[in-house]
Amino acid sequence: MNRLFKTALTLSLAVQFVLCGCTANTIPDDTSNPITENEDLLVSDNSSLSDTESTASVLPNVTGKWIGEAIDILDELGVKYEIIYEPVKNVEEKRVISQTPNEGEQITSDLTVKLVVSGEGDASESKTESKTESKSESKQESKVESKSESKQESKAESKSENKTQKMPDIVGMELSEATSKLDSMGIYYKGSYEYNDSVPKGQIVSQSPAAGTDAPKGSNATFIISDGKQPEQPATTYVEEPTQDYNEPANEPSNEPAAEPDMSGVDKYLGSWYSFRPTANIKEDENGKYLIIVRWSGSATEGLMWSFRADYDPYNDTLNYTDGLEIPSYYDTQKGEWVGIGPSRYDLSGYFQINGNGELLWYDDGVDGSSDIVFQKY
Repeated sequence: MNRLFKTALTLSLAVQFVLCGCTANTIPDDTSNPITENEDLLVSDNSSLSDTESTASVLPNVTGKWIGEAIDILDELGVKYEIIYEPVKNVEEKRVISQTPNEGEQITSDLTVKLVVSGEGDASESKTESKTESKSESKQESKVESKSESKQESKAESKSENKTQKMPDIVGMELSEATSKLDSMGIYYKGSYEYNDSVPKGQIVSQSPAAGTDAPKGSNATFIISDGKQPEQPATTYVEEPTQDYNEPANEPSNEPAAEPDMSGVDKYLGSWYSFRPTANIKEDENGKYLIIVRWSGSATEGLMWSFRADYDPYNDTLNYTDGLEIPSYYDTQKGEWVGIGPSRYDLSGYFQINGNGELLWYDDGVDGSSDIVFQKY
C-alpha cells in the first residue's frame, strides 16, 4: 500500500513539472530583438529610391519639344545645357531640332547637353553657373570636391577628344559612304552637284575643310558631288535669210496688256496622294506658293519627312521647288504626331508633274541623286 502511494505521488510530481516547463516556454522573451514593421518599411523605401535614382541617371530625349519644356526637364535632373539657335525653314520656332549627346547617355556632374533650336535668337545660351553652384552647395562638401575633380578631369578629356578629332578624307567616296562617315562623327554638312568630266557621277569631288583639319562635333562641312560629264550641246547651223525686195512694215508697239498665264491647272495637284511607301499632301500656301509634305515611313515609328514650298509653272504645268528640307523623324505616341529630329538636309531642289494617266511624278535632285516616284491620288 505504501509503495503504491509513493508511486502515485512520484507520477503526480512528474506531471506537474512537465506542465510547468511547457508553460514557461510559451512566454515571450522581452530581451529578444524581432524584426519590426518599421524596419520592413525602411527596406521597401530604399529599394524604390534606388529604382528612381537609376531611372533619373539616364538622359531623356527632348528633341521635338518646345525649348521651355526641354529646359524644365533638364533643370529637374540637374543637367547643364547649351542652346544654339538655327533658322530652319518649315519648322516651328523654338522647337528642339537635335540634342547632343543622345537619349540614354549616363547623367554625370560634368554632362552638358547641346540643344539646337529652330528660330532666331542669341547665338548661344548656357545654363548659368550660379544656378549650378546653388544646387551643388546643398550637398556635402566632400561630395562637391570629388565631383569637381571628376568634372575637371572629364572636361579635359572631352576637350582633348574634340581637339584630336580630324576631318576625314571623303574625296573620291560615294555620296552615301561620305554622309554616313560624317554622321558618325557628328559633323553637319551640305553638298551641291557640279558637272565633272574626270570624276564618276555620285562621287565626292572636293571638300571643305580639308582632310586632317580639326573637326569637333557640331562643326560644318561642305562638299561638291560629281554630276557626271556635262552633256554636249548640239551644234547650231546658221542659215542666211533671203533678202527681200520690199520694205517690211515696222512693228509698232501694242497698247494691249499681255495675257496672264492660266493658273487653273494647279488645281489638279491639290489633295492627298499615295505610293508604295511614301505619301504626299499638297495644299495652297500664302503668297501664291504651294506647301508639299512627303512622308516616307521606314517603320511604324521611324521614317523621313520632306517639306517643300513650290511655285506653279503654268507653261510647263509643274510644281517647282529650290529650298526643300529633309528631316529624319519619329512618331510621338503621346502627341499622336510625327516629330522631326536632326540633323537635317537643306536646299533640295526638284519638281512634281502629273502625267497623262493622272499620276503624280516626283523628280528630286537632292542628296541621293535624282529619284522618280509615282503617286496615285486618294
